[in-house]
Amino acid sequence: MNKAFKVISYSILSALVSANMAFAQNAPASKAPEEKAGIAAEKSASKNDKTEKNKKAEAPEKKGTKYSFEERVRVENFSYPLFDKKRTGKKNYVQSRFRLKAEETFSEESKLTLTFQDCRYFERAPESDASISKNDFILYNAFLEVRNFAGIKGLFAKLGRQEVTFGNLRLFGNSNWGEGLVWDGARLIYKAKSGSFNLINFESRRNDLMPPVQIRGLYYVCDRVKGMEVYALEYVDRNRVAGEIAKTVRKNIDINTFGVNYTKKFNKKVEANVETAFQSGDWGPEKHRASAFHAEAKYNTLNKSNYSIIVEYNEAAGDKNPLDGEHGTFCNLFPANHGKYGYMDYISWQNMKEIALRNELDIRKDLKAKLNYHRFRLQNAKDAWYRSNKSVFDSRRDAAGLSGTDIGSEIDLVLTKKLKANLEIEAGISKFKAGDFVKNTAKAGAETTDPSWGYIQVLKRW
Repeated sequence: MNKAFKVISYSILSALVSANMAFAQNAPASKAPEEKAGIAAEKSASKNDKTEKNKKAEAPEKKGTKYSFEERVRVENFSYPLFDKKRTGKKNYVQSRFRLKAEETFSEESKLTLTFQDCRYFERAPESDASISKNDFILYNAFLEVRNFAGIKGLFAKLGRQEVTFGNLRLFGNSNWGEGLVWDGARLIYKAKSGSFNLINFESRRNDLMPPVQIRGLYYVCDRVKGMEVYALEYVDRNRVAGEIAKTVRKNIDINTFGVNYTKKFNKKVEANVETAFQSGDWGPEKHRASAFHAEAKYNTLNKSNYSIIVEYNEAAGDKNPLDGEHGTFCNLFPANHGKYGYMDYISWQNMKEIALRNELDIRKDLKAKLNYHRFRLQNAKDAWYRSNKSVFDSRRDAAGLSGTDIGSEIDLVLTKKLKANLEIEAGISKFKAGDFVKNTAKAGAETTDPSWGYIQVLKRW
């Protein structure tokens, strides 16, 4: 572990815990700290879902076994996903994902949760595309929740395989649009009057041949300053990577991320959110330094249509020089990126600048609409274009920086219809307009075109 991270993290933790131990004796037992806003709930959850969770959190759970099911079927159609008429013309599939969750409540202070998941892809085109050919039946979740852990009042423990989400999911999400993302490890939450301290230590194994990736650190949700969240996280990957300079020895990735996420509600109609993160450490044999920034302002009319307009700006560092032996591309860690930078998943929080205008409204009580516009540029012309899964998109990088920074723009329309309390259907369509960078980095002989994407999804819970 990086020495600086040790010193800073332990110092922060010691100071915060010492300052709040005085509150622990008088603090009420934690009801459900994992349900705190910005901690465990998906941002896409409806208001009714959140209300129901709060009701459950307020009342002790009864002993016994409870089962729940979720079935999701989605059809996707992608035209010219590589921006080239002469290459892959379509990328289509049907995804079926089924989850069975069993919860065994032993007492008011302990509960075991098991979730089994079956995820299948059908009607794949092209069939050779590995990114749409994963079929799995897995034990998705297996964790034990214990309140007043180790006899310490206000300490909540969540042990085992589990989803881990923080803040607005830009750095730590559950990738729920696809198969999902789970971690093996432990999460301790200490609830004091001043806020919640989340200590995490997790690993996730990609396959049997590669070492697991690890994440550990502290995430603090402040109650004294409403809307304030502070975090210090360490990411370690022992799958050794090479540096920019040839013949350098491959080494591990070990980077630290320090950040603040703050949401301010000015009144019932206006609120704003800002998040900034800074990184340092080692990216293989190279020193790593990078930062990222997010800001948005939201206005809600609070009328019958519940119309909201959101103006948003995002920026994340790119590498300034591909041959200087220093790594400057911000690492997006493990986000839930789908929909954050467009629904077509062409962009991640890495080497990018984005201006977005989002519109949300209720056409009827059971019908919601979203209409979003995104404008994308590279933050640094010499670094690559990174898609939502953090990989370089289609080898698009101009190390000389002569191809410009204009990636292009995207427009999205999404409609969600609630058919019953536990059944909804959603449909969306998106169009991407290619910018100069896309055209200038096209392969020889390519015929650049603008891709389009659409989907229809049915979700049922019972």
